[in-house]
Amino acid sequence: MPKTMDFFLNKDSSILDVVLHGSSLGIESTLIQEIIKNSKNKNHSVLAFNFPFIENGLHVSSGDRFPQEMEMLDNVLNFVNYKRYEKINFIGKSLGGLIGTYYIYKNQDSSIFSINILGFINNKYIKKINCKINIIQGQYDKFGNIENVKNYMKNAKSKQISYKEVNNSDHSFRDHSNKEKNHEKEAIKYITL
Repeated sequence: MPKTMDFFLNKDSSILDVVLHGSSLGIESTLIQEIIKNSKNKNHSVLAFNFPFIENGLHVSSGDRFPQEMEMLDNVLNFVNYKRYEKINFIGKSLGGLIGTYYIYKNQDSSIFSINILGFINNKYIKKINCKINIIQGQYDKFGNIENVKNYMKNAKSKQISYKEVNNSDHSFRDHSNKEKNHEKEAIKYITL
């Protein structure tokens, strides 16, 4: 189990939001904390935790297929009894989006999953999953703007994809010209699934 975990149980909710952080900061980041707050305000149950690489002071995952992250995700989902929910909504920031996507890919027999990705990074698994996908991208994201993302996703298996662009922002939803300013709240308002 992770050393750092936040689980909010709403006994009346049929939705579990699983918030997956990026590579540079864990669940303590302001963006992740605001996402957690947003999900709680929607009366969803919410799960967020730090992956092992963050807990070990690193900024890289355990590999292409995320073996440590998959094991941790399986453990925490089982711990919160995820099967009790009708819908599991991953909300992944950058690397968290990759990890959530890969988890859905490995568990495609389940129709309960959906994913919001804040800061999309091209990956072969996103095109192979068949669930609701919501991509939120900064206009000046170093991995491509929303038009680049749409072009990449042309032949995706899922036909339930929505795209939102956050104007004048980068991959971390900071202002493109003034890094002290951020557009995190605008990005969060686009979380729809």
